[in-house]
Amino acid sequence: STGSTRASKSFILKVEDPESVLAPVFWLAGDPMAAASEAVSRHEAETKRLQCIAEAEKTANEWVMGLKQGALVWFGEKRPEIKSVHSYSPEDGTYNLKKTGASVGSSAQIVACDHVR
Repeated sequence: STGSTRASKSFILKVEDPESVLAPVFWLAGDPMAAASEAVSRHEAETKRLQCIAEAEKTANEWVMGLKQGALVWFGEKRPEIKSVHSYSPEDGTYNLKKTGASVGSSAQIVACDHVR
């Protein structure tokens, strides 16, 4: 091989292309090995956290709020209103809401269940 070999603390780095630019990632750290170890630990913790989130999302994806027809819910961000559940659509995970005391029609509103509280 035409590359060169460089030793640093406890590992050997074989550079296949010595003309390529290499810059140590933890070059300015007081203890580069400790900084690298901490970065690996943080990465592993984040990977586990994201796996837990993905598993929870897969499990919760089939859950619904279980709101019955006629249940009253708060709907809206800035000026929440009390609305009534008219129906639930399992195909797309939405609730059909209507204003309390109103009949379904122009006052009906279809919303995703994550907008209902």
